[in-house]
Amino acid sequence: VGGGTQQGVACGKLMPILEQQPIIPTQFDALNWSLQATTGHTSFDILRRLYVLPAPSQPIDVMVLSVGVNDTTTSVSVDKWQQQIEDIIAIAQRKFGVRELIFLSLPPMAQMPAIPAPLSNFVGAKAAILDEMLQQVCAAHDRVTYMATDFKRMIAEHSNGTPIDIAVMFASDGFHPSSLMYGYWAQQLAELITQLLNPSSAEFND
Repeated sequence: VGGGTQQGVACGKLMPILEQQPIIPTQFDALNWSLQATTGHTSFDILRRLYVLPAPSQPIDVMVLSVGVNDTTTSVSVDKWQQQIEDIIAIAQRKFGVRELIFLSLPPMAQMPAIPAPLSNFVGAKAAILDEMLQQVCAAHDRVTYMATDFKRMIAEHSNGTPIDIAVMFASDGFHPSSLMYGYWAQQLAELITQLLNPSSAEFND
């Protein structure tokens, strides 16, 4: 993937941030995690991977999935996409006993440097359609959360008041997320996971 190493991807950045959250030591003796990542995998490939992976010895508290970019560049239909997301949710909850399942939003693919115009406009439009369906499916299930990434906020927080190109979100290949993007995801995920595991926390109450 774009980050080059596990430390460059969300998990490598996420765990140190999570370990600093006050709620974690009160609920967990240790944080154990596993990364499953293969370049080019679609929602169908992820579903197949979940079927062949061995069942865990104990239920999984949190599972985070980033899916959709490779579906966007293939001919998957919206109906097929919806069904495969439904199936992923079903097996995650049934086989893995996932307590909280989080889906990351699709990135702004129309702005990926690796995809030239006018193809980028077509791909971006399809990504938006799949992302909307992903939101709808997540909203229809208990303990399934769609995490929308606020790319404008991310850029604003890292620009130091200087105009910044959205391309900084992408790695040198112009397709995968950059280290900056993974870091932002990690921070946002840590906040969301803390909220989901401790919904009564005053910090997250409206």
